Amino acid sequence: MICCLKGVNPQAKMHGQSGFSLLELMIAVIIFAIISMAAYAGLRQVASSADILQNKRENWQRIELAVAAWVRDVEQLSFRESRAGTGRKQASLLLKNGRMLSFTRGGQQNFLQQKISQQQRVSWYFENQSLYRMAHVYADTYVLSSENRAPVDLMSPLSAVYFEVADASMSWHSEWPVNDDIKAVAIRMTWNVEGFGVLQRIAELPVSLPRLDRSEGAE
Repeated sequence: MICCLKGVNPQAKMHGQSGFSLLELMIAVIIFAIISMAAYAGLRQVASSADILQNKRENWQRIELAVAAWVRDVEQLSFRESRAGTGRKQASLLLKNGRMLSFTRGGQQNFLQQKISQQQRVSWYFENQSLYRMAHVYADTYVLSSENRAPVDLMSPLSAVYFEVADASMSWHSEWPVNDDIKAVAIRMTWNVEGFGVLQRIAELPVSLPRLDRSEGAE
């Protein structure tokens, strides 16, 4: 004997249990949204880290190029006096307050075969959070020339740049020439670069430079 309850359809009851309720769908959507946000945040952090590394790599390349140019200048330093804007003699190597470094160097390239000396005067100095290099076509800076190079910003931003000259006893000086009759054997550059901290580089001079008389040592 088969008994059926009035108003109850067994097939309809089975079909009603096979789907998801609205609440279940909402919970699933919320979980998916949370996972997506977490994944996006992770990808964003990875992309940001990649940009930071790329910027550091580019800044380090600029540092390497600037230091290479400075070392190349120092290694070609020449023991030759020059004349300043007033026509007065100045030492082949000058350092003022550890921030302005000026010297005569050889090896000037002359691709256009102009009638100029291989000697030139170069200056390295720190200003407005940047390291600048300025080159004169002629070693004697009193010679005015439209060919003189404008200062070139080689490294920035910097917190500080400091130059020092070492004598034969490896004592470091922020002024050069000094009063004592000593010779320069090396130059040290110290600079503070954001993201890298304090860096130093020492370049040896090709020759030991004697001190000039005090009357001839300054501009």
